[in-house]
Amino acid sequence: MEIKKILGNKSILIGGGIFVLIVVCAVFAPLITKYAPTEIDVNRMLQTPSAAHWFGTDAYGRDIFSRVVYGARVSLIISISVAAFSGVIGCVIGMFAGYYKRAESIIMCIMDGLMALPSLLLAMAIVAVLGNGMFNMILALTISNIPRIVRTVRATVISVKNLDYVEAARSMGASDARIMWRYIFPECISPLIVRLTMTMAFTILEEASLTFLGLGLSPETPCWGIILSEAKKYIRTSPYFLLIPGAVVVAVVYGINTLGDGLRDLLDPKLNK
Repeated sequence: MEIKKILGNKSILIGGGIFVLIVVCAVFAPLITKYAPTEIDVNRMLQTPSAAHWFGTDAYGRDIFSRVVYGARVSLIISISVAAFSGVIGCVIGMFAGYYKRAESIIMCIMDGLMALPSLLLAMAIVAVLGNGMFNMILALTISNIPRIVRTVRATVISVKNLDYVEAARSMGASDARIMWRYIFPECISPLIVRLTMTMAFTILEEASLTFLGLGLSPETPCWGIILSEAKKYIRTSPYFLLIPGAVVVAVVYGINTLGDGLRDLLDPKLNK
C-alpha cells in the first residue's frame, strides 16, 4: 500500500528522480567526466558547449561540465552533513525544550536569538570568525539551521506529551528518558524528515551563496558558488558559463524541495484522509 502511495505521488517521483540523478553524478563523477575539474588548458578558453565539452569551458580552459559534476559532490557532502548534524542536535534540544517546561524558556530564548538573524548572515559571520574550510562551513551552516529543527521537534513534543498513551506510560513508572525516546520521538520522525529535506535544499543555496561571495571554500575548489562567481564577469560574452551551472543549481534545489513536499503529503495523516 505504501509503495502504491509513493508511486502515485508525482512530487516524490520527480523530486526523488532529480535527487537520485545528482547523487549518481556525484558518486560516479570520475566515470562520467573525462576531464579533471582543475585541469587548465589555455588553448580551449571560453569555448561554447560542444560534443567535446557539453557545458563549454571557463576562462581557464577548464571543462564546466566536469566542475559542475564535482561541485555536486561538494554540495551533497555539505548539505547531507548539515542535515545530519543539525537533525541530531536539534532533535535532542527540541525534545528537552518540549518536554521540560523549565528548560523551554531558556532554550527557546537562545533559539529565537539565533533566528533573529537571517541564517545566511549568521553563517557568514561564523565563517568569517572561524576561517575558510569545509568543516568550518558545515559547522556554520549547522548552527544556523539548528533553531528550525528545534522548533519543529518542540512543537510535536508539546502536542504529544499529554496524550493518553504517554500519560499511561508515565503512570506505570516509565522514566522521562524512556517516555521521550520510546513514546514521543516516533511521532517526531515524520515532520523531522520533511524539515531535513528542506534543510538540505536551503543548505545548498546557502553554500552556493557563501562560496559565491568568496567565503567558506578555497577558490580552486570545484563548487557551484565559485563557478557562478567566476562566470559573472562573462555574462555578456559567454552567457552559457553562468546560465548552465545556474540552471543546475535551480533544478537540484527544486528537486529536493519537491521531494520534501511529496514526503509531507505522504507522511501527514491529515492530508491522507
